[in-house]
Amino acid sequence: LPICKTTCFLSAVTCSCSPNKVVCIYHAEELCSCSPNNHCLRYRYTLDELPAMLHRLKQRAEAYDNWAYKVKQALEASDDQKVELQELKDMAAEAEEKKFPDSNLLQMLISAVNEAEKCASVANQLVTKKVRTRHRQSGDSKYQAKLSLEELQCFSDQVMNLPCNIKEAGLIKELLKKV
Repeated sequence: LPICKTTCFLSAVTCSCSPNKVVCIYHAEELCSCSPNNHCLRYRYTLDELPAMLHRLKQRAEAYDNWAYKVKQALEASDDQKVELQELKDMAAEAEEKKFPDSNLLQMLISAVNEAEKCASVANQLVTKKVRTRHRQSGDSKYQAKLSLEELQCFSDQVMNLPCNIKEAGLIKELLKKV
C-alpha cells in the first residue's frame, strides 16, 4: 500500500530490494536507500491504452481552446458584432457542463452574464414603470419610476456598453427619446 493518502493512482514505485513495499511517485525517495535506477515504475494503464487516453485529452484541450476563443471573441466584439445574452449564457453553461477549469475568462463571462441580466431586469422595470418605492409616512408602497434624465442616460450608456445585446436595449432607447 502507498505511504500517503494523496497518491497518484495511475502509477506507483517499487524496488527489487523490498518487492512488497509500494509508494506513490511523489514519495519514491522514501521507498528505500537504493539508487533510483533500481526502482520500478508501475502504472495502471498499458501502452495500448495510452493512445486512446491521449486522444481524449487532446479532444478535451481542443474543446476548451475553441470555447475560450468563442468567449474572447464574444466579450471583445464591437457594437455591430455583439452576441445575444442567451449565447453568453450558453457559453457559461457549456463551461459548467464540460467542467472546464475555473479561469479569469470564465469569471469574466459569468460577470458579463450577471451584469446583462441585472440591466435587463432594471430596463424592464423602467419601461413598465414598476419600480417599487416606499413612502416613509404612509407605509404603503407605490409603483413609480423616479430617475433623472442624467441617470437614464448613464443607464442607457451602461446597457450599450454591455458585451452582449439585450432585447431591452431598444426599450431603453425609446424611453430616452420620450424623456
